[in-house]
Parts: sequence; structure tokens; C-alpha cells
Amino acid sequence: AFYAAIFVGLMLFFVYAHPLYIYDVDDWTYVSSPRPAVPMPFGWNPTRILPEILMPLAAQFGVSCINPFLQDYIQSLAIAFALVLSGVIVAYLGCLDHLLQKVYQLKKERYLLLLMILLWHFLPGCTEKAGWQHMFCADNVTGVFYYTIPSLFNMSAAFLVMSGCKLSKKNDVLLNGAMLLGIYLCINSNMYPSIILAVAVSGELFCAWLKELKNGKKFWTAVRIIICENGVKTGIVCMWFLSILLERTGGRARWASDTQSFQLGKTLSYFVQSIKALNLIWLTGTAGMVAAALIVCAMVVKRGGTAEAKRLDAVYLHQMAVCGFSFVISIVYLILLSAMVNPQYIMGTSMKLIWCFCALTVSMAYLLRRCPKTAALLPLLLCIVVSVTVTDGDVYMDNGAASYNVQTMKQLDENIIRQAQEAEKNGLKSVEIKIPKHESETWPLALSYGGERIARTLYRHGLTQTQLEIQLVMDEEINRQFGLEH
Repeated sequence: AFYAAIFVGLMLFFVYAHPLYIYDVDDWTYVSSPRPAVPMPFGWNPTRILPEILMPLAAQFGVSCINPFLQDYIQSLAIAFALVLSGVIVAYLGCLDHLLQKVYQLKKERYLLLLMILLWHFLPGCTEKAGWQHMFCADNVTGVFYYTIPSLFNMSAAFLVMSGCKLSKKNDVLLNGAMLLGIYLCINSNMYPSIILAVAVSGELFCAWLKELKNGKKFWTAVRIIICENGVKTGIVCMWFLSILLERTGGRARWASDTQSFQLGKTLSYFVQSIKALNLIWLTGTAGMVAAALIVCAMVVKRGGTAEAKRLDAVYLHQMAVCGFSFVISIVYLILLSAMVNPQYIMGTSMKLIWCFCALTVSMAYLLRRCPKTAALLPLLLCIVVSVTVTDGDVYMDNGAASYNVQTMKQLDENIIRQAQEAEKNGLKSVEIKIPKHESETWPLALSYGGERIARTLYRHGLTQTQLEIQLVMDEEINRQFGLEH
């Protein structure tokens, strides 16, 4: 019932409050461009498998299963996308719930904690400087599938790793197969979010290696022991490095190296700006709760306690070490990658802050177990979180790159479709489609190649019977018709 309620709430949010409408050229391109689920060396993005199969699959579900009932193509796609995003968020919470139950043995109080953590995801970017972002939004639908969903997917796997989840030694072929598929899709998701699982596994291996050194093992002896005892985790790290090497053979990487210089200074500047733009309540609340848990842990460790208490202290310190290691390595990696590709990419909140949510959750779980009476504060804390995320009157950023109202984006989409269908009905094979006048000829709709991408999607999704030759033309009349500035 808890997860069903969360799913319904998320669906309402992503269907009615902030719908996932396609609009820009990337959306029109990738919504109907599936790829084989295998790495393709020398392709545009050789290992970007997860988003490139999930987005067109979700779109096809919307076209085939929802549109026949609604007779509204854009809305049908939005519902299908909301189903996927809501489902992934619920799965993300489910993996976190598994961690809370298995490691911290939390009971019913974990539901209040999970709800609070979910709502806390809507706060870090809630400032005017950050554009009122929440952790699940992106600049467009493509960004949701290519960055937000892979980040959640990788973090879900990281939660399972931290909870001690392993391949079954029994003959449970389906379970092992599902876990291997999840690992494969995490690694081959996107160069940005794939670091999440890689550093989580690396953090576990690093802590285990330090433990061996502490026990008197020599450097390379400890390395050999860790590799032999953690074959799957070592394999994950190796597969991730291989995916990075394969990605370097791709057209996107070659284009970046040919057209972009290494802009470390600019990237660091953007990074500092993004940190300064964070919501102060979120920042102080997260840091304060983590600090409180660490202080409590330091105090009780000195006093000692029962075997269970000592186990809990050790597990918490270990997980905080993994979180700290993963956070630092992730930030360094994201900064270096953004310096090579696009400095503005570091401005996104979901990937660089996601380990903060992990540290916050395990810290609160530790406090609930070590100081059970703190559970009485959960309703009060939940009330405070609701007050700053749901009822403060601010409006979250919509998922759209065009800076138009989302309903206006939907109307513009429908206008494009209507022009194409009317041209086909009149027997035309080539048509000029009028779009709003914009300062850029390449974004959000590219005049040079956007028409071909739109025509291909309309044909593949059955909105036209033939693939038209579409040329996009800017027209101020469209701006006046829809009340748009340019």
C-alpha cells in the first residue's frame, strides 16, 4: 500500500503538475531511435545502451497501448514516460528500503523515513539561482531518460551492494540473470551516471583492502586477497573501465576532442556556482543530520556496548566511509569529464548530490537504531520537510528545454503534427512546417536537420503514412498565435 500510494502520487505529479512532453530536436530524435542492446565501438555513443533502448520502448508503449484510448499522441507519450520514471523512483526507494531492513533492521518507522527522504529530493535546487529544480527533473525528456533514470538505476544498484546483496550460490538462474542484466545496464547507461555503481563497488573494495592492511597483510598480498575474494565486484570495476575505453572510440568523444578544449577552470567555476545555488535549508539539514549521527557514533564507540551495538557502529562507519569515498571520487570524475565534454554539465544536481542522500539516509537509520527514542521525532521532521517542499508556494521547474510553458509546448507539438498530416492529406511529399521564431537556429529545434528527425518519428509512430520531407521554417506568426516572445 505504501509503494502504491507513492507511485500514484508520482504519476499525478509527472502527468498533471509537471508533464513530460517532448519538444526539442533531441526528444524527436531519440523517442523513435532504438539501438541494439550491445556495445557498438566507433558508434556515436558506443555504450549508452540503457537510455537508448528504454526511451523508444516507453514511447512505443505509449503509441501502441495508450494512444488508441486517448487519441492524443503527445499526452500518451507523457503518460508512458511518467509510468517509467515513477516506476524507477519506486524501485529506487525499494532498494533503499532493502538496505534499511537488512542492515539496520528498521520496522514500520522506515516508511516515514523513506517518505521524508523522497520529499527531501525535491529541495536541493529550490532556489531562484538553481531554477527551482528537483532531483528528478531535467532540461528535456531526453535528459530524464539519459541522466535522471540512469542515475536512479545506478544508485539503486549501489544500495543493493551496500546491503551486502550478492549473486546467489544456489541454482537460482533467473535471480542471478536479473542481477547480471542490471549490472550490465548500469555500466552501459551513460558515462556520467555509470560512475555511481563503479565508485560504490570500488569503495567497498577499498575499505576491504584497508582492513587487510590493518591486519598486517603486505600491500600486494592484500590486493590479491581482495581480488580473489571479491570476483564479481572486481569484474564490475573492470567492465566499467572497459566501457569508458569503448566510449572513447565513439563519434561523440571524437567530436568533443576535436571541437572542445579541456576547460577545467570554467568547469570549476560552474561547480562552485551550483554549490552556492543550493537550498540552504537542504544543505544545513543534510549536513547537520549527518554530523549528529557521526557525533553520536563517536561517543558510543568510546563507551562500548553489546555485540549488536558494536556491529551497528562498525557497519555505520563502514557505510559512511563508502559514501565519503564515493562522493569525493564522483565529484572529481564529473568535474574532469565535464571539462572535456561541456563545462555546463556539472551544473546538474542529480549525479553530484546523490551520495549526500545516501549518507543522510544511513545516518538517520543509525540514529533510529542506536537511539530508538528518536523515532518520536519522525512525524515532526516529516511535517517540516512537507512544509518546505510541498506547501511553501514555489513552483518547480518543468521538464522542457524551450523555456515555454509545458502546455504551450504540447500545443506547438500538436501544431507541428497537424501541419504534417494536412500536407500528406493534400498529397504533398515535401512540406515546410512553421515553428516559433527563436534566437538559435539549432536549438531547441534545428532548422538544418530537425525536420528529418520529426518526419521519421511521425512515420515510425504511425502519425503519417509516408515519411515526408519536412523543412522547418521560423515564422513570427506562430509566436503571435501562441503568445511567445523571441
